[in-house]
Amino acid sequence: MADAADWKATYLNSIREMEVEEKRWRDLEQVLRRIVNRLCLAGRGLDDDLDAQLSRVTEANRRNAGAGELETLLGTLSTAVAALDSKPPPVSAKPAAAVPPITAQRAPEPGHAATAPAILAPVVSVPAIAAPAIAVPAVAVPAVAAQAATPAPVTQQAPTV
Repeated sequence: MADAADWKATYLNSIREMEVEEKRWRDLEQVLRRIVNRLCLAGRGLDDDLDAQLSRVTEANRRNAGAGELETLLGTLSTAVAALDSKPPPVSAKPAAAVPPITAQRAPEPGHAATAPAILAPVVSVPAIAAPAIAVPAVAVPAVAAQAATPAPVTQQAPTV
């Protein structure tokens, strides 16, 4: 009788494990279907042929199409994506013109000719990131008088208590 009880317990445990695993797979499938719908939505607007294929995939996905139908749609979607990859990028995707270095826009002050490029090198080495080139006019910097005014002495006031 002990063998029959062990067999029954093993069988019931197996069924419970299968039910838990089946629920896990159903949950995973639902999440993956939602991801597919979001990706189809995100990919729209790049190409008319691709949009048509994405619409077919979205529709099939929403009605919980089987693996065979989705596999067929995957083939046509892959063809549309490959055709899109072979097309040249849109004009707006070209990089912006580089901004000329700031050191080329105005001459350094006398005595600072050697230090200006060293200080500005890290700043001007940053590439322009999708920003249009901006023309900055050269600015004339007046020469600083040889004798600067002496600063007024600093006086400290005693704190009031």
